[in-house]
Amino acid sequence: MRMLELVADSEPSGMRFIDLATELDLAKSSALGFLRGLTFCGYLEMRDGKYHLGPAMTLFSRAKNRFPLEYVRALQELSEAWRETAVLAAVKGDFFVHVSVVEPKEVVRVSLPLDRRNPMWPASYGKVFVAFMSSARRNSYLRRRHQAASECRRILDEAEVIRERRVAINCGESLADVYGIASPVLSASGDAALAVGLTGPAFRMRERLSEMADSVQNVARRLSEPGALSTARMR
Repeated sequence: MRMLELVADSEPSGMRFIDLATELDLAKSSALGFLRGLTFCGYLEMRDGKYHLGPAMTLFSRAKNRFPLEYVRALQELSEAWRETAVLAAVKGDFFVHVSVVEPKEVVRVSLPLDRRNPMWPASYGKVFVAFMSSARRNSYLRRRHQAASECRRILDEAEVIRERRVAINCGESLADVYGIASPVLSASGDAALAVGLTGPAFRMRERLSEMADSVQNVARRLSEPGALSTARMR
């Protein structure tokens, strides 16, 4: 915990490895082991040769499954507007978890479990996290989870498009009859701390993907701006 506190206190400039080891009075090998574990789980990340807080730290800033009212309202509005399941997701190591879910009243709907680890790719939420990882972390993730060169190339190509458009779409890649749309909730440093999106049956989402993607992006952008949701309403 002290290691995380030191990095938090060093933000936004970050902290060098040697300074962390010295401050904690740890042997370099011991410090490196701790840092690798925290980085793997997403609690820290390396940028420009320094350690910074990672996207998984978002989960520590709130009680379990409890988020600011503006997040809850955004999910409710998104679900009501499109009659699909609205989701807030977060990184957990090489996986992602659904941390808040609002389901529609439709008889046919997608129900998603909370806090269960899900593979990043090809889920729409996971695609967002992979796309907005630092290059070093993304390459490390690919080495661990996607060894085939052709598959890595496809993932990198799609990740580039996702970064440009700020939206990821899964058209039945995980489950044949389920579609998903997600967009990043960016921190001040540009990291995808969270992802917001919609998940639903293909027969309802197929013809509305473009409009739904725009709506999800708008909500994600607002959630990326502190205080914006207190006065804005979903269009």
